[in-house]
Amino acid sequence: MIRILLRLPILLVILVILTWVAVLGFSPSADAVLGGATRDLARSYPEAQTRARLGREAAALGAGLGPLVPDLGPGRSDLVRAGLLATALHSQMAIAVLPILLLLILGGGSAGLVLRERLRDAQGYASPTAAGLARAAIAGGLLWLGLYSLSPLPVSAATLYAASLAMSLGGLLYAANLPLRL
Repeated sequence: MIRILLRLPILLVILVILTWVAVLGFSPSADAVLGGATRDLARSYPEAQTRARLGREAAALGAGLGPLVPDLGPGRSDLVRAGLLATALHSQMAIAVLPILLLLILGGGSAGLVLRERLRDAQGYASPTAAGLARAAIAGGLLWLGLYSLSPLPVSAATLYAASLAMSLGGLLYAANLPLRL
């Protein structure tokens, strides 16, 4: 598990760079980059007050990073600034989901520890395959959470809940398949 967690930031940096290049390289305009993030914000948060708060926080973060963008030519600097604003919106949405994420992870780990008691009663065994799949689910969820929060990908915020669920089920499987003697 430690080996995966040490390699995960390196993979995340590579994927974030490739994602930024792909999104900004294939986007025709700054409106196209921002359009996906704002449509997703409207679908994810139907209350106008919550949307306005998230928009203000993202705008403040984007405005703070905007002057750091060098002059890249006509249209390209605006495209990068729009990507920064979309990324700020994504990170604000991920922060809003963080309490639910933590509760799901704690619930999955606790349920796994309860299921682990079957080993003590000799009603099952610790499966290395299930533990390996659990590590992959946890790493995949963490990777997606980081990629969504740090890039302007035009995907739905519902994928944050899917990543949370994957990490919760991974925690359940991992804790349930720990051997009795560590």
